[in-house]
This record gives sequence, structure tokens and C-alpha cells, in this order.
Amino acid sequence: MTTVFSIKDIPEFSQKEKIVVVGIIGKSPFRYPNKTSPLLSSVQFKENDIECHWDERRSILYLHAVTYFDTARLAALAADLNEESQSTVKDADAAHWLVASGELAVEACRAMALIFHLCHIVILSLPTPVFDLGYLQLFKAIDAYRTELSAQITSALNQSWAAAWQHGRLCCPRLLFHFRRAPTPLRADPAGLKRLEHAVEDQIYFILRKSRLITNVCAKSLFAIPKNEEFVYISAEEVGSARDTSSLLRGLVQMCSGTGTTIASDRPSFRQFLQGHLNLAFGEGFDDNVGKYAMSTSYFELPSASCWRGAARVLHRQYSQQSTVLFDALATDVRFSQARCAKVLPIAQASYAEGLPPHYSSQHHAHKLVVALGVVEAMARGPLAGGARARLRVACDTIRRARELCEEPSLTHHPCIHPKHDSSKEHSSGVRYVSACNCGRTRVPRDDPYCARSANYTFYTLAAEQCNCDTLPSISFPVFQPSTPTFRAASVKGAVKSQELSEVRQQEVIEAESPQGDGSQRGSWSPPDVLSPGSARDDDEEDPEDSSDEGIEVVTVQDNGTTGMCDEFR
Repeated sequence: MTTVFSIKDIPEFSQKEKIVVVGIIGKSPFRYPNKTSPLLSSVQFKENDIECHWDERRSILYLHAVTYFDTARLAALAADLNEESQSTVKDADAAHWLVASGELAVEACRAMALIFHLCHIVILSLPTPVFDLGYLQLFKAIDAYRTELSAQITSALNQSWAAAWQHGRLCCPRLLFHFRRAPTPLRADPAGLKRLEHAVEDQIYFILRKSRLITNVCAKSLFAIPKNEEFVYISAEEVGSARDTSSLLRGLVQMCSGTGTTIASDRPSFRQFLQGHLNLAFGEGFDDNVGKYAMSTSYFELPSASCWRGAARVLHRQYSQQSTVLFDALATDVRFSQARCAKVLPIAQASYAEGLPPHYSSQHHAHKLVVALGVVEAMARGPLAGGARARLRVACDTIRRARELCEEPSLTHHPCIHPKHDSSKEHSSGVRYVSACNCGRTRVPRDDPYCARSANYTFYTLAAEQCNCDTLPSISFPVFQPSTPTFRAASVKGAVKSQELSEVRQQEVIEAESPQGDGSQRGSWSPPDVLSPGSARDDDEEDPEDSSDEGIEVVTVQDNGTTGMCDEFR
């Protein structure tokens, strides 16, 4: 039975005088998020933190780093990544993966650095039989971070825990590699799997030596590699996938068909592999110096539970502080974007300011801004390109405010060409017209008007003075004068309907007053024997004998205004 607690709140979990601390870091498989098996049966924390498991019977304290390297945490963080995410990088797109990954790497490295400082043994868990070279960058960043805090940490520890922590840490932790999945052809071949482990050990040792992560003096290194013990274990069994449904079904099928792979009994399990290092830690301790320093004795301390608890609280406060060393080492993409945008932004501002007049319109500003933004789009890269565009807009708007035109529209919609001014100065669009005076004899140039008084009164008053139109007689038309000081225009609702109704009534009155009879008939063609009312009255007065229609031919008159009379007399 183990006791589980967080590194942020460490209780008094034991009274043991000597304990061994084992840290577990690395990546978890996709389908099974517990990278601590078979050491720990389950993990309980769902947030990024250091999960502590205390085994009272074995006097072992396990520190499990829950970071974004775990598949479950990475999937949850990717699902929550959106535009509302917070970022510590100024002017950076928080929803951009490069920004988020850099910040997550910094957070994970702080937890790993604390584990390297508190543990005797650190287990690096990898889901495949291939060593991930990306850990080299992380280890270098952690080593630089530890070196930066070494003076502060040593001073803080010596004030309260001088006996066990006089060197700043318990020992140089021993790093072990646990590859959780062996190649399929070697799962049933223990001898071949052992040869693969030795080959991987040689490769890892060569890589770490070339990258200067391990040295001859382990006290100066972040971690040490055992010089005479095995430090690589490749799991051939699928213990880590015990809760995977597909693995259970596959094992059931293999068991029923009798084709299940069997591993020789002489191959130790991972727990047995780790127990050899634990026995050495409880005994004489680790001494991983090599070369001419092999004979020198390195320091190794087994603290008590209460001593480790007090030191862990102090170290947690130190490693929780923000550091630029980790960010500069891990967020390389963000740093590249920062440097690139810092170089491109002055070029874009110069392209905007090139050829600018003393004062210009908003249309010209928009055109120049598009050109400047095109420079940023073509040359800026990374997650800070959006922030660079925003800063460019602010800089261009600042330049424009110093050279802004008034642009007040005239009555003919021409903008004012003067610099932006207040109401004390008159507007001018620079457009001039030629208009006639009141009498029409003189043409006078006029400026583009900005108010109705200037357009309809002021100009004609000045034109009349030049032409002497004011000496001519004028007719004053009646203008409505309100009888009260407060008045408003009448509503025009339904004015069209009223006008149509009045026209209909007027037509009815005209038809009612017109004379009835034959003379009132109208048509497109007038009959030849129809006369006007006046002509009929004249015929009554004249003598019928005096008037004779013989020899006269009457032709009908059409409505198109043409006369078809023919002067033919017989």
C-alpha cells in the first residue's frame, strides 16, 4: 500500500531515517497513459504536477512527473488550445502550437529539473525501442537552469539542512533507460534482446559523451551513467498495456490458440533490474566517476523522510520561479519569430513612409498600409507575425495622425484638402466652379461650397455687387412667415393620395360644367357636320339664303394637328 500526495503539499509521510528517492520521467504510450508500471499500479493526477508515491515497506519514494509528454495530458491541452488561451510571450498568438509547445516544454523542464535535484535514481521511460534525440536539448536546458540556480539553492539549503544537503543535492542521480516495447522479432529471443540492450547502451553513452551531458566527474554533471552496471532495459512483455482492451483481446486469442510468446525465465523483469540499483543505493551508494577521477570518492547521502520533506519544500519554491534560460533554450521557434519580426518591422515601416506627402488622405493611407503589410506577410515568420502586423498598424496610424487631412466633404462630396483643423478655419476642397449672377449677364468663379448659405446666398450677394444686379428691379415672392416663434413643418404623410384625390375631383367638376348635347361629344375624329357652339349660334342669326355650301368640299381634321382642307371650288 502506497501513500500518494503532491510535491506542492508534502505531509509528514514517514519517520524513516533513510529513504531512497526514485524519479520517473519521459513519455507515456498512446493507449496506456501510465508510464510508471510495473512500479506503480496507477496514476491519480490529471494535471501537470509531480505525483509522489511513498512505499513504506521498501522505504522508497517515487516521484512521477506528469507533464505534456504524457499522451493524455497532451491531448487535453491540444483540445483546450484556442484564441482565448493565455501566453507569457508578448504579442504572440496564444493559439499557435509553437508558442504553446515552447511554454509546455519550459513547464516540463522545471518539473524534471526538480526531480533530478531530489532523486537518487531517475528512470527515463520511452514508449519505443528508439532513443529520442530530442531529450538532448531538454537535458542541456535543465543543466543550464540548474547551474543558474545553484548558488541560490546551496545558500537556501545550508541555512536549514546543512548536514545532508551541504553539497546542494543528495548525489549525482543515476539515469536509467526503460524502453517499454521491444521489437517484435526479438520478443521471443532473450539472447538477441540482451545484445540489443548492450548495443543501445553503447550508442546512448557515446551520444551523451559527445554532447557533454556526462563527464568524468559526475559531481559536475546533471546525471551520471553507471560505469559497471546495466542502465538500459527493453521490456518484452506487455505489462504496460495491461489495461488496453486490444492487448487483452490479443492475449486471449494467443492463449486460446497456443501461439502466445513465452520469454525465458532467466530474463529478469524491470522491477528486478531496478532492484539491483536500489540495493546499491541502500548499501555503499553510487560512485560513477571515470578516468583519473575514478579513485576519488563522490558524495552520496540517504536523507531521512523529514529532512527530505523540508528540503523539497525549499527546492520547489526555487524551481517554481520563471526563468529566461529555459525559454531561450527550448522556445527556439518563438525566438526565431521574434528576431525575424524585429528585423522585418523597420523595413515595413520604411516602405510605408517612402514618398509620403506632407499631408495625405485616408485612401492614400490605406494604400500605403496594404503595401507595408505585404512586406510583413512576405518576410515575417512564426507565431509572432500577427503581433508584428498589429504593431505595424499602430505605427502607421501614428504617422498618419501627424499628417492627416481634414477630408470634410463639401455639398458636392469633395473632401477638404487642408490639414486637420478646428471650426475656426474654413474648409476648402480646391475645386472651383463658374456660375452666373442673378441676372445672368456676368459669370463669376466660385469655390466649392460647404454650407447652404454659402452656396445660395453669399455667392450671389458678392456676384450682384460685381455685376450691379442689386440696382435692377426685383420681384419678391411671398414666403410663408410663421405666426408663432415655435413651429415645425407639417407632416407629408398621405400627401400623394391627397393630390390624386384633388385631381379626380377637379376633373369631375370640369365634366359637370361642360355643355351637354351633340357639341359635347369628343373623339379622335370630328364628324364633318358638327360645328362649335359659337358657329351654331351664328348660323341662327344669318339668313339661310345668304349662305350656300355649294361648291365647297369639307374634309375631316385629324388630331395630329394637320389640316386636310382642299381649296377646290366648283
